[in-house]
Amino acid sequence: MPRKKATFVTLDILPQLAPLTGGYLQSYASQFDEVRENWTFEQFVSTCASQTTSRLMLALEKAEADLYCFSCYAWNMGLIRKILPHLLREKPSVRILLGGPQVMNCASRYLAPEYENLMLCNGEGEKTFANCLMELCSSEPDFSSVKGLSYYSNGQLHTTEPEPRIANLDEIPSPILAGIFDPSRYMNMVIETNRGCPFTCHYCYWGGAIGSKVHKFSTERIEQEMSWMAQNNIFSVAIVDANWGIYQRDVELSRYLVECKRSYGAPRMVGFSASKNTPERVIEITKIFHDAELLLNHTISLQTMQSDVLKNVGRQNIKTEDYLKMQRYMNDEGISSHIELIWPLPGESLASFIDGIDQLCNAGADMFFCHPLFLINNIELNKHREEFGLVVIDSPDSGGESEIVVETKTVSRNEYDTGWRFVFVTLLLHNLRTLYCLPRYLRAQRLDTFAGLYGRFMDFLKDNRQLPLAELIAEISQKRSVEPITLGRLADTTCINEPSLDCALMDFFSQQPWSHDEGAQLCLELDLLNRPRIYRTPARRLQLPYGHVELHEPCVEGYRLSIPSERLAEAREYLGVKAQFETTLIYVDHRQGQMPRMENLPVEACWMQCYQSSFNIARYAPVWRAPVEH
Repeated sequence: MPRKKATFVTLDILPQLAPLTGGYLQSYASQFDEVRENWTFEQFVSTCASQTTSRLMLALEKAEADLYCFSCYAWNMGLIRKILPHLLREKPSVRILLGGPQVMNCASRYLAPEYENLMLCNGEGEKTFANCLMELCSSEPDFSSVKGLSYYSNGQLHTTEPEPRIANLDEIPSPILAGIFDPSRYMNMVIETNRGCPFTCHYCYWGGAIGSKVHKFSTERIEQEMSWMAQNNIFSVAIVDANWGIYQRDVELSRYLVECKRSYGAPRMVGFSASKNTPERVIEITKIFHDAELLLNHTISLQTMQSDVLKNVGRQNIKTEDYLKMQRYMNDEGISSHIELIWPLPGESLASFIDGIDQLCNAGADMFFCHPLFLINNIELNKHREEFGLVVIDSPDSGGESEIVVETKTVSRNEYDTGWRFVFVTLLLHNLRTLYCLPRYLRAQRLDTFAGLYGRFMDFLKDNRQLPLAELIAEISQKRSVEPITLGRLADTTCINEPSLDCALMDFFSQQPWSHDEGAQLCLELDLLNRPRIYRTPARRLQLPYGHVELHEPCVEGYRLSIPSERLAEAREYLGVKAQFETTLIYVDHRQGQMPRMENLPVEACWMQCYQSSFNIARYAPVWRAPVEH
């Protein structure tokens, strides 16, 4: 009798990412003789954006599986819901199993009495999946004995008792070490060293195990998996624990991964979600990865600076003094970092949100990222919609399935839109260092605040909507999310339209109450010369508006200039670490390892190039030094 076939369907965001969840299910089930004798397995992997729905349907039909297993998340459930009716119609005899945090405990939403061949897993999938396979070996399967399962039978919805979480995670054989993943197919991998999260953030449903005990894989197993990845030239590794750095062993494992890179040259990039309450360990881990050139940018997940808002969403944040210590350390060590915010959380107001950004700028925050407040299935916040006055719209992402909060009791729809415009102006002026010296000078002289300056520029764009920059900010602000495409597009557009941006900045400056302050004028001129260039481009002729900086002839990729001796100390102070001059004659060297713009590729590729480069924008800031005479 031919063996049956189970196909794991993984629709992810990143390309060439090994499907760890499908690998776990396959490796666990393959331990059992009955499964090995009766089943074969296939890993079907695609990205949500790489294929049309019709092409995905056709590819899945051709898989000719007896059981299709879908990993369901907020980012791919919209696409899965489009695929399922077609698959159920075209293959009425197959079985389909849904699993993942988006469908757990939501059987009434995703199952229907007319589809008794559609089932749903309500927890960790390994045991439930294996028991399903063994039950399907029977000519008349009875799923009532399979724990953690929901299904329809005779028009009635059945949900079996929960399957307890696996306490000893080494019961799950490693799919990485078991040879399930062909390294020639994957350049990116995820690794999990534990499961569970002790925190109870009301907007999160991390793996279906928030507010729960953390279970670990053994250290020896993790080291073997890291070695395998390095030896097989895996480009990037994402550590998908909820809180990397929560244990001391995470520091040692970080060192081990670095040793793997030194031995084999891979991986070349690592990402992780940092622990929220062990800042000393997180600093140590960040330093380890940064020194090994594995870390592109460090994420600090604050979400808001308002303690009362954090209480509304059950969030335990990094203590302010610990955050400040961490930020100072990152800045002193030259480690790029970004603050994650959510707009709007319950209880946050537009004023408190903007004030929080101002506080973070004062503390030396390197970059900001802002996300909408998504309402996904199973989160605690769904129970408090009325309490907090949450008004939602469906996410515009057709491949996903979630709702976006656009109003609360403390934020009107108009304020919501204003908040997003402020976010994108902050990305332009702060993240991309379009104005770097000027806001620091204004704050030091108590002429304005960071947020005050950014708000003034936002109003300037609103009053000058005919400007290309104003049109761009208005358009991308409607995305309501700092996505790779939106940030990359902002960076790319400003890079290739520098003269237009310069004119807008000078016009804006001339209208401000502090425009006659000579220190402010100097800092504006410094900023016009100091803006980081993501692309390699020749120096262009500039006409500086106030004459505090005297420009000499432009060089190939920089400027020769003079600054009056009485202004040197001031210029060094506001330019920061890349100011390496003592004399009045200075060379501004923009040659910082940039690559040319990829003109032969679609513009979206240029946007992604800019997005990735913007994570380490300080690298591209020019060096100000004494000229070298030839």
